[in-house]
This record gives sequence, C-alpha cells and structure tokens, in this order.
Amino acid sequence: MKQRRIRPWITQVTLLVTLAFGSPAWTDTFNPTRSDDPVPNGCSPGDCSLREAIIAANETPGVDLIQLADVTYTLELTGNDTDETGDLDIESDLMIRGPATIDAQGLGRIFDIGEASNVDFVQLVLQNANTSLATNGALNGGAVEIDEGRLTVLSSEFRNNRAQSAGGGIYTSGEAILIVENTLFLGNAASTGAGIFSDGDVTVHNSRFVENQAEQRGAALYVSGTQSDVALERISLIDNESGGSGGGAILFV
Repeated sequence: MKQRRIRPWITQVTLLVTLAFGSPAWTDTFNPTRSDDPVPNGCSPGDCSLREAIIAANETPGVDLIQLADVTYTLELTGNDTDETGDLDIESDLMIRGPATIDAQGLGRIFDIGEASNVDFVQLVLQNANTSLATNGALNGGAVEIDEGRLTVLSSEFRNNRAQSAGGGIYTSGEAILIVENTLFLGNAASTGAGIFSDGDVTVHNSRFVENQAEQRGAALYVSGTQSDVALERISLIDNESGGSGGGAILFV
C-alpha cells in the first residue's frame, strides 16, 4: 500500500508557466463578453457570460481556453446544482486565464470540477464563496470542489471564502491531484482546512496562507488520508487560527 510521504518540491514551475502563458494549440478559445450571470442561452460572439463559456467548453472535445478580461465576474443564479444554476460545473479539460476576479457574492460555491477533468486556473481571484448559504445542499469546498480530477492553480488568490464543512478555499476528494504555485489564501474559513482540505495528492509551492480560520483543525491546510503524496515548499503561514485540539496552521491525519 502506498503510504503518504512528504516529498521535496519537484521542479515543475517552468513547465507550468509555459503551459499557462505560452501559446499551445487550444481546441477552442472562449472570450466571455459580459460579467453578469444571466440564464444561459448559448455563448455567442458579443454575448457570452462565464457560465455560458464553461457550458460551451464542456461540450467541446479536447483542451479549451477561457480567456477572461480584467474585470469582476459575478455569480447570480442560485438553485439546484446543474450546469445552468448554482456553481460553475467544469466537466472537461480546460484552462481559465485572467487576470480576472470571480465573485460568488456569498451565494454558494464558485467551481465544481468533475472527475477526469484536467483544469488550470491562472491569475484568478476567487472570492466571497459561501457554501453555508447555498441552496443546493453543498457543504464542502467554499470556492472550489474537485473530485478525482486534476487542478493546477497559478498566480491566483482565494479571498474570504467559507465552507460549511471542509475546504474554505479548495476541497479535494477521491484521487484528485492539486498543484498550487504562487497563490494567496487570505481570510478563508471552514470547520476543517480553511485554506485547503486535501484528501488526495497535493503540492503547494511559493504560496501564502494568511488569517484563515478553522472552527476545528487545520486553518491553513488539512491533509487527510494515509495514501496522499504531499509536497510543501516555500510556504508562508501568517496568523492562521484553529479553535480545535490541534493544527492551528497545518494538520496531517
């Protein structure tokens, strides 16, 4: 049985930056033209929201790019967790690239990443998610929940996100793989793992966890499961607080 081990940082930064900022051959590129969140009606030139772009990318085979403008995109459609309401469901291989801000306005989660999806977030600010107020029964993953897929986060920020249960910023489960580089987790909250709750392999490099709060344990990072590979290097832990029995900053169980 593979046992969890804390391993040194594996040099992947050059490859990740090349993929994020280079010019690979995308299957399709979507450029949302509106920052609000209307009832989806197709992603057409001159009239495409972020939600509509994601729905269109889910229907396109291959690896797609959603290129966002330097504005704030708001989520507004609450209700049952479907493609057209609730959080944004990613079900394909996709890069979402800013610089841009995505604001959940306290209405629920921002992203739900499906199994087998390979997703990259580049230069995004994800803020004000709150699963404790969600109407779709979501408990984990304030800003992002990923189940058995792969998520790479580069040069991004998670601000003021709250999960009713675990993972205020990011929640992973199953065999999900998470890679985080040069990212800030600020002011997130959850019962456990206010910044990140990981139940799979996780790599965090050159990132900061500041003023995150866990009601129980693991205010910055909570790693669960004996079979996870964990790589942490050059991370800053500042004023993270836990109200439970241990793991004010980081807890491995």
